[in-house]
Amino acid sequence: MDRDYILGKEKIQKSVLKISSPSAISTVSTVIYNIIDTIFIGRYVFSIGIAAVSLYLPIQMMISSIAMLFASGVGSFISRQLGKKNIDKAEKAVGTLVAFILTISIILCIIGLIFTKDIVELFGARGNAIYYSSRYAEMMFIGILFNPLCLASNNVMRGEGSTKYSMIGTVISIISNIFLDFIFIVIFKWGVLGAGLATTIAKLINLLYVIYCFKFKTLLKVKLKYIKYDFKLIKECLPIGFSTFLNQFAGSISIMLLNNDLYHFGGNYVIAVYGIVFKLTSIIQKSVAGFNRGNQPLIGYNFGANNIKRVKEAVKWGFIFSTGVALIGTILIMIFSKPLSEMFTTKLALINYSSKILIIALLASPFLGIYFLSISFYRAIGRAKESIILSLFRRVIFFIPLLYILPYGFNLGLEGIWIVLPLSNFISALFAGTLLLRTLKTLKVN
Repeated sequence: MDRDYILGKEKIQKSVLKISSPSAISTVSTVIYNIIDTIFIGRYVFSIGIAAVSLYLPIQMMISSIAMLFASGVGSFISRQLGKKNIDKAEKAVGTLVAFILTISIILCIIGLIFTKDIVELFGARGNAIYYSSRYAEMMFIGILFNPLCLASNNVMRGEGSTKYSMIGTVISIISNIFLDFIFIVIFKWGVLGAGLATTIAKLINLLYVIYCFKFKTLLKVKLKYIKYDFKLIKECLPIGFSTFLNQFAGSISIMLLNNDLYHFGGNYVIAVYGIVFKLTSIIQKSVAGFNRGNQPLIGYNFGANNIKRVKEAVKWGFIFSTGVALIGTILIMIFSKPLSEMFTTKLALINYSSKILIIALLASPFLGIYFLSISFYRAIGRAKESIILSLFRRVIFFIPLLYILPYGFNLGLEGIWIVLPLSNFISALFAGTLLLRTLKTLKVN
């Protein structure tokens, strides 16, 4: 079906679902990558392996944040240009994005492979977790050659409304990852090294599919004449991308600090518990964030076309659908918290503790719909200031101070750390919802 019809004219509920659902599935698939690795590692390398993968998480988030600094802003820029029918300018943005991401990927890959041990120690690896984290990170650093390009391509596809192709590519790579995990971890017994290698090869397969889509499927094409450093264009996109960068970067720093606190109070065992909890709570967070990122081009397209009524309708239905997804996901994971924890390990103590902490961490998850909707809304309409503020609130302004106030200031120790997880989500969602409502009131319907 014609993209202009879906974005600009189709019944808004259908448009939101068509655009956002594939994006949500694609985004959740990135969590599934990590869950698959963690399940295999938990079963065959045990809790120290889970801790090693969890310790790599903030590194992965930081790498993604650098890629998204460029990719997110370009995606928003593309949506607005398509709303104005500026196809050529949108394709120039695609070429510029490819040029910058290629350069960044090569640089980060080299740095990662040279300083692997130093990096994992910087991000919280201690004791025997250093060895396992380093082995896993080595393979993942090779994957930097592919993963940022996949992230950038997904943002371009979302920007033009072709979220279906992004979803298909991710599903293909997930199936590949499961198959390769079984070969490398179960059959070859390569442990965390095999898990990292499986994920890296799966990302390469994803990239090959993306190249195919840009050649034969997508509206916008990657043209060689546009693959160059257009600093004027990228400067226009960076303020919006900076919001996504801050969100991911701040998340990386907050998890790094969290891992240090967890090690202080309970060692690598508690880090393994958080690794399980984070993977499962991320299913809700990523599905809601992905859904609203999928809704972003719909809002951006109609904002660019000055159709404010449709913008407000997209926001309303985005809230209804994403909140519904978050609520249902929260209830299901709470009900099945113990069976879900059992996927990762056979140790009863670890299962019981993880399922208990999982329920605590999920308490404010239904409110995340409004939080991620607010960030996507401001990115879509090109208002960088608000999106940056919201990105900082959840990860920095609330989370990091609470991470020290509750465990140390109120002497709650490990229990205080677990309370921070839902509390920071609730406060951030409340602030975001208030700001969004105020902004919507200022937008005049034509």
